[in-house]
Amino acid sequence: MTGMPSNRGRPGRVQPDGVSMSADAARALAASLREGQIGAFKAESDVAACLMPLLRALNWRGTGRRIVEAMPHFANDLTLADLRNTLAELGYRTVARPLRQAGAVDPRVLPALLMTEDGRPYVLYGRRADGGFDVFDGRARGEAVLAETEITGTLFLVATTERRSEQRKERQDNWVGQMFRRFNPLTRRLFAMTFVLNLMALVVPLFILTVYDRVIPAQSTDLLIPLGLGVLGVFAFEAGFRFVRSRMLALVAGRLEQIIATSVFRKILALPSSLTESAPLGAQVARMREFDSLRDLFTGTVVTVLLELPFALLFIAVIALLGGWIALVPVAMMLVFAVVGLLLLPTLRRRVAATGRARAERHAFLVETVSNLRTVREAGVEGIWAERFRDLNAEALLSQFKSSQIHMTLQTVAQGIMMAAGVLTIAVGVVQVLGGVMTIGALIATMALVWRVLSPIQNLFLTLMRAEQAQNAVRQINQLMRMPEEERRGTGSTIERRWAGRVALNRVSFRYSQTSEPAIFGLNLVVEPGQMLAITGANGSGKSTLLRLILGLYRPQAGQVTLDGLDIRQLDPGEVRRTIAYVPQETHMFYGTIAQNLRMANPVAGDDDIRRALDLAGLWHEVQQLPQGLDTRFGDQSFQQLNAGFRQRLSLARGFLRDAPVLLLDEPAQALDEAGDRALCAALERLKGTRTIIMVSYRPSHIRMADAVLVLDAGVPALYGAPDDVLAKLPKGLL
Repeated sequence: MTGMPSNRGRPGRVQPDGVSMSADAARALAASLREGQIGAFKAESDVAACLMPLLRALNWRGTGRRIVEAMPHFANDLTLADLRNTLAELGYRTVARPLRQAGAVDPRVLPALLMTEDGRPYVLYGRRADGGFDVFDGRARGEAVLAETEITGTLFLVATTERRSEQRKERQDNWVGQMFRRFNPLTRRLFAMTFVLNLMALVVPLFILTVYDRVIPAQSTDLLIPLGLGVLGVFAFEAGFRFVRSRMLALVAGRLEQIIATSVFRKILALPSSLTESAPLGAQVARMREFDSLRDLFTGTVVTVLLELPFALLFIAVIALLGGWIALVPVAMMLVFAVVGLLLLPTLRRRVAATGRARAERHAFLVETVSNLRTVREAGVEGIWAERFRDLNAEALLSQFKSSQIHMTLQTVAQGIMMAAGVLTIAVGVVQVLGGVMTIGALIATMALVWRVLSPIQNLFLTLMRAEQAQNAVRQINQLMRMPEEERRGTGSTIERRWAGRVALNRVSFRYSQTSEPAIFGLNLVVEPGQMLAITGANGSGKSTLLRLILGLYRPQAGQVTLDGLDIRQLDPGEVRRTIAYVPQETHMFYGTIAQNLRMANPVAGDDDIRRALDLAGLWHEVQQLPQGLDTRFGDQSFQQLNAGFRQRLSLARGFLRDAPVLLLDEPAQALDEAGDRALCAALERLKGTRTIIMVSYRPSHIRMADAVLVLDAGVPALYGAPDDVLAKLPKGLL
């Protein structure tokens, strides 16, 4: 490899989303692509090092945040699959093309990704006049030139594709059915393999027929040996076929679990807050667990039975050829199975539904108890909670016992039907043999075929309970997928707008339910860019609700909320929430390091940005004193063990880290000590005039810092004006 390529004249691609960017954003993105690093992302693997050069060669235009969001969670060592998935999230489709001849690359398909046979990745920029290729070497982390003979391995072509919004409305009445249709090619293969397997299953009855009617009467061992070897060969072939079919079923089950789990999780994330916040956490987790029954449907015997059921007609036809009217015996038994199943189905459905509800309530109680275990212990109600769990567990076990009783009834009935089928087959067969219609060999072969016909029917009969559980899961998934989502605007996440930060509410009214009183009623409000507004009022006056309306978490039933004159309902919700920094009343952190939790507000933030945000919150020196500093890891419980002031300042730092033109603060001084309050006041003074700040607070010192004060009373403005004027008119005891 020799020389360094020039960027001039290099072929490029058009950004798939076709959006415009501000000059500052374009320069920032260009610098990130050139340096191969965005925020905390560091290309630690050879493949990861190729991401930025490839995007630069594709002339990708968007935000650095969009790149980080497209990558796996906190991943620096991207694999080839991770890189292809990241490109897919950014609107590019990759197609693998093995190179049959060294250097056989059409320059028109470049830029592309080359993976050599020894696993070394390159980004192919273009072809040189001397036949070589300008490349980026992922292992050497630099640009170079490859000779034509070195271009071997697999070429991954990159093409733009129309990206479909992942939050598009799912209005299909049968989402699960449409998903199953994606597996039609595999389903056809499974049916073809099952047909071959059923043809092989005829070998044993025919072998029995031949032995009893030909070999034994003729006492011909010479005929028995080749017949036996042939049957053994068929058995071996059948075992191989069944192994392949089981692998295909496992593949379908795995893909189904991936698609269903991912789609359901994305759907829940896309639902409006008004829908998700009304359901308890435990109930939502229990619903997710119920969807596992669809996966179990494919890993169990139900699918195998459904595949083999249509071929029962084949065996009935063979029985009719061997014994004539004796074929009516399995047909009659099939009808008996159907009648008994229909009679038991209503009871079965009630028991399955009751068992599902009881288990869901028990699981919901467990999740909520573990989530609030400290509160339970602080209140000293461990005994009461244990009694509640005992009652819920007893109810769940009782429902499961009743369901087990029905299942045992099904087993008893199925066994009786199978025994009756055997007796009837022998009885009718003996009559046929005595009448000369059948031979002894044909009777024994018919017995084997009758068992073969009724065996899948029996298995289907015994899996009625599991099938009913799967049907309930299908109904729940279809119902979930029909629920309305937040409006998504597709390319909004790649548009870099210049927001001034003007917030306005025009006759906004909102209530949490149709039966509740309005939380906000007929509110008119304008907050100019750079203005600081303090909101106060009694508990339940609608202060936090107002902030959530501005953030777009709730949608008003009347009126409109605008950002720089644009109705936020016409904007992508993600874009609105990236434009607005929000510090809620309750501080929540996910399992991970301090830096990772802070970067949730700004994924492209570097360590210096985090340090400045922590310093603004008065927390930097305390974080430095931790054993791992920014890399200190905590989870839900360990985070709750930190003092309340530390948690609150960490939440403030996360809000400060998002460089947003609008900052919403919901009682930011709660749990802060005197030093923390001084740091907050200093931060507000520093940010005042540079951001639009809307703050809910009871503290007079904070209210006096504001440019204007709004007092809410039951969702209606009671006072509005300058801080000194409003404070003078406030009722005593409100602050």
